[in-house]
Amino acid sequence: NFFSQGNSNMTKEQLYDAIEQLEKEKKYLLNSKKYKLGNFLVNNLLLLKKIRIYKFFQNIKGHILKKRILKKYCNHSSFKQKINNINYNKKKIAVYTCILGNYDNINIPLVKFNNVDYFLITDKKEKFEEYFGVYNIIELKEDTLSKGNIIANRYAKFHPYDFFRKYDYAIYFDGNVRIVSDIRKYITNILNKTGIAMYIHRERNDIYDEAKVCKLLKRGISKNIDKQMKKYTDEGFPKKYGMNEATIIVSDLKNMTSRVLLDAWFKEFLNSKSFRDQLAWPYVLWKNNFKIEDVGVLGNNIYEDNKIEILKHNG
Repeated sequence: NFFSQGNSNMTKEQLYDAIEQLEKEKKYLLNSKKYKLGNFLVNNLLLLKKIRIYKFFQNIKGHILKKRILKKYCNHSSFKQKINNINYNKKKIAVYTCILGNYDNINIPLVKFNNVDYFLITDKKEKFEEYFGVYNIIELKEDTLSKGNIIANRYAKFHPYDFFRKYDYAIYFDGNVRIVSDIRKYITNILNKTGIAMYIHRERNDIYDEAKVCKLLKRGISKNIDKQMKKYTDEGFPKKYGMNEATIIVSDLKNMTSRVLLDAWFKEFLNSKSFRDQLAWPYVLWKNNFKIEDVGVLGNNIYEDNKIEILKHNG
């Protein structure tokens, strides 16, 4: 409405609200049944043009079966957000992502703030010279990179303290996330008990069900997922403990508990060898006598967050 009225006296808050409203309308369109059906039909009708009728019907069948199977494992739990009285305008915040190899495109944030610095952690600094004006580029050390891209990525993801010691807070984003509005407000959702805030998993509250879905969708190493779940079962880890999404992680860099938990998460990720970090996180909380409710809530569905745009992974 501000744009249509030609309002040149818009405050920054009004501008962010307008951007988030546009993002909300776009997501409503992209998530509508008509759009999804049309997109599915367009993609599959291309097969018919190529006279690949068998593949076309296989895709239709697979799509229906996949939806039925995944629906069985949907058991989402909702949590209320708690807001802390933190002046996010006066805290030094490091916003970072990690992209290694040829995985993911670089997404340019649409907003800048005086108290926020954007960082890109990567393997070869020279690959991203064109982004030097937007991101501060951090090149990982060779001994970290030698362990492989997945492990190196998770090391960066779970160790903001090693990179941002002069900052008050750190906000991690997966490489497929574009920042479109004021994400500084995320720090007000951090709970002091853990010093961390994340999204609640939008579909499941049980890592045992999540493990089954990972195997169905061929995410991670299946036999190691089985070993990981057996270990958790043998130790008494409960069902329906709760789950977080690991796409965004907000951490209080002055809170020692958050440092301990994130490092323990990394170690459990290594030990499991399943390469699925979301499976390890609830177990780490439980082993350290925390509940899922002790983690600050950014929201109950990350895809409804109008401060960000989630794009498809590249690679």
